[in-house]
Amino acid sequence: MNTRKLLFSCSLMAFALSLPLGCGDDETGTGGAGGEDRIPCERTSDCNDGNSCTFDNCILPEGYCTFRPVSGPDPEAEQTDGDCKEIRCNKDGESVVENDDRDAPDDPDGGDCIEPVCVDGAVVDGNLDAEAGCDFNGGRGVCDGMGVCSCQAPNVQSDHYVDPVNGTDDPAFGGASGACAYRTIGYALSQAEGRIELAFGTYDTTQETFPIVLQGERRLECNRDDMDNRATIVGNGDYMGVSATIVAAGASNDVRNCDLDGGGAADVVFYVATLGQGNNPHELRDCDVHGGVDGVVVDSMADEVRVRDSTLRGFTGRAVGVDRLDANVNLDGNTFQNNTVDLVCADASQNVDGQGNQGLGTCQVCQECGNF
Repeated sequence: MNTRKLLFSCSLMAFALSLPLGCGDDETGTGGAGGEDRIPCERTSDCNDGNSCTFDNCILPEGYCTFRPVSGPDPEAEQTDGDCKEIRCNKDGESVVENDDRDAPDDPDGGDCIEPVCVDGAVVDGNLDAEAGCDFNGGRGVCDGMGVCSCQAPNVQSDHYVDPVNGTDDPAFGGASGACAYRTIGYALSQAEGRIELAFGTYDTTQETFPIVLQGERRLECNRDDMDNRATIVGNGDYMGVSATIVAAGASNDVRNCDLDGGGAADVVFYVATLGQGNNPHELRDCDVHGGVDGVVVDSMADEVRVRDSTLRGFTGRAVGVDRLDANVNLDGNTFQNNTVDLVCADASQNVDGQGNQGLGTCQVCQECGNF
């Protein structure tokens, strides 16, 4: 209902109505001079002007309605999400449509480097910030701040990724999985220090050069796919007269969660050639090791080795051979299957020890043979 404000001076209102109304009263009624057009009421429910942008009230004991404009979103309007607009109540109690640049639509192409944003009430394309994640050919990429998604080269100490099918051996790759990964372990080792994550797949002589030699403090970690299949490293090559699949030749080298296959012709599948660090030894963990004469060999010049939660199977020589005198080797939670000899030590060192191993039935020389 339309209303008219009471525009009387304080003295005129006091004289005409004999009411103690102050000049600061901002209530909007419906009456003219003397309140002739005021809507009478006994309760607030009697006052309804049909306008969602006013606050309706009954003034008692005088018994007349007031309708005061309210501000903010129109409480009865049907707002449309993502249209860069908002229906609001203005200072005059009118419902109006205003621009709302906070009301951007959802991103229909989530994964690229462009997202819809609001500018002066209109939907336009906006660029995601540089370093934001995006989908690069089915893999994880990074935005450049200009709307383009690409791979990002990792720094030398960060995690590096290898994918034998989707990766690319290039310095601009390796910082993420999938299409942003390197293609080969060998290339990753030339670029990375630290952890290298291998996607599910087969890493063999068609792309890799064997043996795979780990320097420094490198760590290979194989991933499993949705069917719980893990990456397989299969092959062998000469290392100082020993045919091996993987050689630990650094200060501390780890291989985890991999299927290690010597290809049937390896002298040793996992060959430890150097001294590990006491607090951070060479480690083989959660691996399936097979396909060679010997499984794990600790060279006479090597030490500080840990083999954990792995399966060592089908070796015609030794599943584990410790060639160093008084070596420090720990075997925990492993499974030994169908080996000619499960464990052989160079001497009766008490430092070759372990527990929780299954199937370790053939043990020679080691002092702790009965305790594994």
